[in-house]
Amino acid sequence: MKFYRWQADKHPEIWNDLMAVKRFNKVLVANRGEVAVRVIQACRELNIATAAVYSEADKHSRHVALADEGIFLGGGPASETYLDQQRLLAAIEQVGADAVHPGFGFLSESADFARACEQAGVVFIGPGPEVMTLMASKSASKALVESLDIPVIPGNSQPAQSAEQLVQQAEAIGYPVLIKASAGGGGMGMRVVDSGGEFPEALRSAKREAMSAFGDDAVLVEKYFRAVRHIEVQIVADQYGTVVHCFERECSVQRRRQKVVEEAPSPSVGERLREKLTSAAVKIAASVDYVSLGTVEFLVDDGTEDYYFLEMNTRLQVEHGITEAITGIDLVKTQIRIAEGEPLKLSQADISIQGHAIECRLYAEDTEADFAPATGTVLQWRPYESDAGRIDSAIIVGTELSALYDPMIAKLISHGEDRETALRAMRRCLERTVLLGLISNQRFLLQLIRHPAFADGLTTTDFIERHKNDLLKPLAISHRTALFLIAAVQRARSRFLASGQLRVSEHNYPLQLSGGSDGEQHHVAVLAHNTDHFSAFIDGQSCEVEILKAPGNSSAGRIAIDGHSHSYSCATRNNGIYIHLGGQGPFSLEFLSRFSRGIQHDNVGGFRAAMPGRVVAVQVKAGSEVRIGDKLITMESMKMEHTTLSDSDGMVSELHVAVGDIVEKGKLLIEIETGD
Repeated sequence: MKFYRWQADKHPEIWNDLMAVKRFNKVLVANRGEVAVRVIQACRELNIATAAVYSEADKHSRHVALADEGIFLGGGPASETYLDQQRLLAAIEQVGADAVHPGFGFLSESADFARACEQAGVVFIGPGPEVMTLMASKSASKALVESLDIPVIPGNSQPAQSAEQLVQQAEAIGYPVLIKASAGGGGMGMRVVDSGGEFPEALRSAKREAMSAFGDDAVLVEKYFRAVRHIEVQIVADQYGTVVHCFERECSVQRRRQKVVEEAPSPSVGERLREKLTSAAVKIAASVDYVSLGTVEFLVDDGTEDYYFLEMNTRLQVEHGITEAITGIDLVKTQIRIAEGEPLKLSQADISIQGHAIECRLYAEDTEADFAPATGTVLQWRPYESDAGRIDSAIIVGTELSALYDPMIAKLISHGEDRETALRAMRRCLERTVLLGLISNQRFLLQLIRHPAFADGLTTTDFIERHKNDLLKPLAISHRTALFLIAAVQRARSRFLASGQLRVSEHNYPLQLSGGSDGEQHHVAVLAHNTDHFSAFIDGQSCEVEILKAPGNSSAGRIAIDGHSHSYSCATRNNGIYIHLGGQGPFSLEFLSRFSRGIQHDNVGGFRAAMPGRVVAVQVKAGSEVRIGDKLITMESMKMEHTTLSDSDGMVSELHVAVGDIVEKGKLLIEIETGD
């Protein structure tokens, strides 16, 4: 074999013959969003035709526009579209694809789908169904790894599913425990349980979420560690027995057990621990004759070299881009070539770490409302372009973020010669990327990247919870004032231009800052001298405001407030105005009626829907007595469950929804009489 590999460089036609390489003509991408875009781009570079699939909510999406053709899967949730195997198999046949790429999430770890593709004569770009069955099952893979003398997290390795058995296992392990979907990842179908009393409801919720996300509600129970490092190793393996690793990634910064920031290599892993982790990962993959990309995940006790196998993801990972950045290897193209039967033309010695890379996941969510998913329409999208990074995204101006799918908008990736250089590049990217029209976690990410503990690499899985107050601290007064002045001046300027009467005019604007700022309100008076010069009054203070450059849809403007200039971008919708303030990120404000009592903010623990979604459980009925903290209604939005809690003692007077209802944000769910 070594002889043939040496000959391969000189005689690729002989190598292709010997290895029976079968080139793909067309790949159907059985996914959506940025991962579908990423796969389509890789196929283009390999001169392979592509077919997209899409739901009603995605018919105008970027991945559909980029593909050579597309097949409509219908409307409805993921279970009726992207998780419907029969529809996907019919689409594969219709377009004549000879391979299917599942991306990540959805059916990417479904052995049943991989087997169905195999039976249909179509190549599933990933490992074989037998290996997927073994390794995609958290319980079976854990038992295998234990047999290899690799440390595993204390917990059950048998797929017992009765509530009684799982409770017994939890008690044997000792609380806190983690209930975890056996068939998937990405934080879906996971619940931390601190006591036996919480277990039954947490189990029901985890199973519902797992079924919705993966079509399989099997779970396992294992010990939960509150403050550890989450380290994963990227594996690449071909069909001829070659298994290599592409070093590790640090994925400890998480919320709801879902990753938020990743970096490669890990700032906490030294050479000795790196050797232990990568050797264990290669050993695991080799033991099952693994083929394709895969990721072996570990928990590492902070400050030590003690590690535990967590799981193996038998698919492309969301965070693959940072490994590509530090190794120079295009993992998606490599994965496709392996599926075509091509051998790896590199050895472990050929792979080295080149600098440092960081990834931030940009989510549509309200970080100050406990990371509740948000929806909306993209009014402006200007990703910051730099040689020091890339942005993977599927959105364009006009994209509507749906409650049906994952809330991730984009992945921001920076790369530098060292960690400090990569950090500076990421800060710049977060400061300059413009996303207007919906609430996102962009400002939260910026605060996180700027945090001294992050700069020092002190990131464990409880990082966000431990530093929550710092990460959610309010904007400085001077910047809040600038936002209100920009909003008022922009409205005055628009009216000044629309009237056609270029003379001195006065305007008064009651404004409220929304998106987690406690509904802060100010009244701004504006005297317009001309289209670019204004006198403004706010909180009894007067100032002179000059627009140095008017903002456009594709460019930032610049405004001077008493001689202090700021760059900004803005977009309006109805009575709302969205502003990106240079160096501070995006904000949303609302123009109020003079008679308005202000925006009635939704509370995640309140009685109105804090987000659009589907009602999956109603925990009370009319006439039920409730106390503060009691669970009332559970909704599924963007593949995650969110429970409404009572904020008072009282009695349920009326229910306005039932299980299965699809509701919009702000919909009245339940009324409670408090007796006040």
